Amino acid sequence: MTKSIMSRTKISDPNDVDYSQKILTRQEFGRRLYNFMMQNRMSQSDLSRASGMGRDSISQYVRGRSVPSPKNLAKLADALNIEVDVLF
Repeated sequence: MTKSIMSRTKISDPNDVDYSQKILTRQEFGRRLYNFMMQNRMSQSDLSRASGMGRDSISQYVRGRSVPSPKNLAKLADALNIEVDVLF
């Protein structure tokens, strides 16, 4: 028996789900940020200095407690030498 996905408008087949618009959770963003930091051999303090942001903010992002604003996301991406789209 296959499961179906309910929506407000219709019942659809689970194979019809569009995963290209996946929403990134705070925890997933934190893991992604941490992995990029490790690839660049950066500590939270290093990333803090390179981005001009507080180390406490970096810690909150890495632990999945919050996600950065678009402005801070751009700062992080610049400090890690990657595109914003790749990071988020």
